[in-house]
Amino acid sequence: MEDKNIIKVTASVERVRFYKNEWGIIECSINKVKQGTPQIDKNGLVIFKGVMPKLKEKNLYNITAEYVEDEKWGGQY
Repeated sequence: MEDKNIIKVTASVERVRFYKNEWGIIECSINKVKQGTPQIDKNGLVIFKGVMPKLKEKNLYNITAEYVEDEKWGGQY
């Protein structure tokens, strides 16, 4: 059974908000959805945070992530 909080997508990094010590926050546009329904923000982007390699803006990446509702920052993966 698929977890509806998990998405698998191909995404383009639009902006790296923060990155330090293998932990980052990125904003992405979705190019292809392989699983799930991404939660898109008011700007049409999806926010990902957590442990990740250093990603380059405008590059495409395959991403698997779980949706969480952060008390301070709202919904994100």
